[in-house]
Amino acid sequence: MADCKPISTPMQPNQRLSHAQCPQTPAEVEFMKSVPYLAAVGVLMYLATSNRPDIAYTVGCLARFNSNPGVAHWHAVKHLLRYLKGTADYSITYAPDSSSTELFSTYSDAETQVVLLVATLLRLALVLSPGLQSCKALLHCLPLKQSTLQLSQLARRSDG
Repeated sequence: MADCKPISTPMQPNQRLSHAQCPQTPAEVEFMKSVPYLAAVGVLMYLATSNRPDIAYTVGCLARFNSNPGVAHWHAVKHLLRYLKGTADYSITYAPDSSSTELFSTYSDAETQVVLLVATLLRLALVLSPGLQSCKALLHCLPLKQSTLQLSQLARRSDG
């Protein structure tokens, strides 16, 4: 695969993977025993969840056949590897907005009264208010055992 030709799509257009493509003959079963399908899908799953969300759908389709993959499924894995080779320099970069005074902002289409997101990393609480559709980082975090009602009240005060 090191010398493969890069391609521009993670999955062939209109490709349908199914259980009908699982090994049917003893020769296919024997061939698939020598193929590192499960290891490849595992590595691809890690990539999809860590830093390559563009391959998540394709990896999900491939993972459905982990128990009995066929030759067509293996060809789909190789297709995805060719896509990764062609897009190796793609990345997602998160950087602060220089025009904003807030640590960061996020947006949501939530329909609820108040949506709360509490991040325990670095003792940082994030409160998402649908009225402003922005997320504010609060430097003084509440202990996690405080109620959602108290966090809601804090969100309303911070929005005003």
